[in-house]
Amino acid sequence: MLDGLHNDTNTFVYYGVEDAAAKKKPQYSGVSGREGEADLSTIAITKKIYESGHDFYYADRDDLVSALSSAIPAISGHEVKTVIVPALDVMYDESFDALKVLKEKGVKVLFLEKLPLYGTEKKVSSRDDRNLAAIAYLEGKAGSVRNDFSPVTSDDILAYLEENDSAFTARAKDTMLIKSRFEKEGRELWMVDNNTRKEALVTFDHKNKKTAKVYNPVDGSVTPIRMGEKYSIPSFRAVFVWFD
Repeated sequence: MLDGLHNDTNTFVYYGVEDAAAKKKPQYSGVSGREGEADLSTIAITKKIYESGHDFYYADRDDLVSALSSAIPAISGHEVKTVIVPALDVMYDESFDALKVLKEKGVKVLFLEKLPLYGTEKKVSSRDDRNLAAIAYLEGKAGSVRNDFSPVTSDDILAYLEENDSAFTARAKDTMLIKSRFEKEGRELWMVDNNTRKEALVTFDHKNKKTAKVYNPVDGSVTPIRMGEKYSIPSFRAVFVWFD
């Protein structure tokens, strides 16, 4: 069913390696405290995103900059509609500047909890970009006055995704459903996974479609279904919802 296909999403989570690099210092113990803030924040928000049934890709500085080269911002062939930035203190100036332009182009940019106030534009005689971020952070010099955005909470991010992420929804009471969108033969295809230990009675709905077919790889069945109807997905199993 998924041979040769790639999941299709317009949501990107920024991977802020520069924050970790700026705060890292030699030590014998494991990473803790503010050194690991970027990683912990990234893990926490991405877990909430996929457990809420939304898909995403990661993006870095080069991805954001390259997205500006086309009239419709895109990364790896996927249109960029939303960029989520975990809690960071340090961000490459190129990344922040790219986000400002993306915002002007209509992309929704969501900074989790705070804005990264330290940039990397301080010039030093080093070929290592990580040193630029480290020096800016340690000397307390911000690359620019960064008041172009307002930080939001994780609840705000999830509420926005719920409203704007996709026209298709799959819901079941007390059940974590993970779903991914694909294009197959020019048609919309969704993989819906019941990631719990119990059978799920799932209600499918779509803002623009009325009917679909559910392909069940467990028993090989193909079931026509109308939006708003319920379909049973076994524990830790997935089905494919294919729209005409």
